[in-house]
Amino acid sequence: MLSKAEDWEVDLDLVRGHEPAKVRPCVVISNKLVNAKMGLSIVVPITGTAWMTNEAKLLRPASRLR
Repeated sequence: MLSKAEDWEVDLDLVRGHEPAKVRPCVVISNKLVNAKMGLSIVVPITGTAWMTNEAKLLRPASRLR
């Protein structure tokens, strides 16, 4: 069973546009309860391509904004 914060190589097999079909590293973000109850895991693919870095914004919790 997958556990939260583990990294796995995943064959996403979802080719869209010009994306190459290949195995990619992913981080599991769902917890064991979700994984066991739903029979699936929520993962985030990791990439070395930073194509939107100039548009990213860092948001802080409201308690830290003053």
